Amino acid sequence: AAVLPEQKPTPVLPGQEPAAVLPEQKPTPVLPEQKPTPVLPEQKPTPVLPEQKPTAPGIDAADALEDAADFVLEELLRLGALARSGDEAGFEDTGSEFAKVQQLIDANQYDEAIEALRKLKREDPSKALYPYVMAEVFFKKRWLKDSLDFYREAMRLNPALRSKSTLNENLIFMLDFDQINARVRMTIIRQVGRTALPYLRRAAKSDPSAKVRKRAASIAATIAKSNSKPKFKSKTKSRQKHKSRKR
Repeated sequence: AAVLPEQKPTPVLPGQEPAAVLPEQKPTPVLPEQKPTPVLPEQKPTPVLPEQKPTAPGIDAADALEDAADFVLEELLRLGALARSGDEAGFEDTGSEFAKVQQLIDANQYDEAIEALRKLKREDPSKALYPYVMAEVFFKKRWLKDSLDFYREAMRLNPALRSKSTLNENLIFMLDFDQINARVRMTIIRQVGRTALPYLRRAAKSDPSAKVRKRAASIAATIAKSNSKPKFKSKTKSRQKHKSRKR
């Protein structure tokens, strides 16, 4: 604030009272400049996470154990088939006629390959290789009924063929077709059996067709139950026991 200069007393004229002398004013103290109080940014409330439920123990572990068991079973069955057959279920054929068949298949000449296989099959009807390859060729043509028939014949000639992955995968593919579903189901249950379990369980989980997933799960459950049931006693023994009780 401005400091006023010291005031001198006004001269008193005759007949006038002297003017009051103001006291000396002290200068107003100058306060230091105050810095503005910093404004804190608005704090957002900490989000409250929903209460997490503990994961049910054992579910993932059970799936992993089941997959591992299926893999081991698949490998054991495959190795057992190799041990029984000696040449991967009789699939080695170095003959020139069969080599021509392979060339025809590679060239997508399926009709010519089928005719050549029919000829080889007539010459050696006991060889499982020929109906098996015919089943493969018919599957490529999507003649699924014929493919199924030749798969069944090949497995009758050599049961070790049921462990082949291509056969299992193709049979499961056929489950999507209502016209042959019942026959495919019986073929898997009666001729393939437990060998099909890894493929069926895999299809039940991840096959793109909902129909195949449902049917594969049903067949897998049927095979698992049929292998876990106790063996039934023969009718002759039960009859003998019944007679002894009467006596």
